[in-house]
Amino acid sequence: MSRRSPNGHGGPPPLLAWLIDAAKRSGKDAEGADTTGAPDALRELGLLASRAVPIHGVFVPNNPDICTEIKRVSNAYLGLDQARREFQTPFADVCSAC
Repeated sequence: MSRRSPNGHGGPPPLLAWLIDAAKRSGKDAEGADTTGAPDALRELGLLASRAVPIHGVFVPNNPDICTEIKRVSNAYLGLDQARREFQTPFADVCSAC
């Protein structure tokens, strides 16, 4: 049985919808960092979870296709690729000095 929102259309569960709305309203985290991509990431990852968990169970991250999709969403909306580069550059410098 699929979950339906009160208006009869499929949508995120109420708690996820509330989190998405709160993320849209905020735009910044507690430290003032930009979080404008968070609502779209929450929406896509919530949809992915609603499709993947019933099929694959709670160990979904072990599935390479699911991992690829999580990385795509993280890169698209949360800047994970930029954060990874910012971390790896100084880390590589430290490792090369050893």
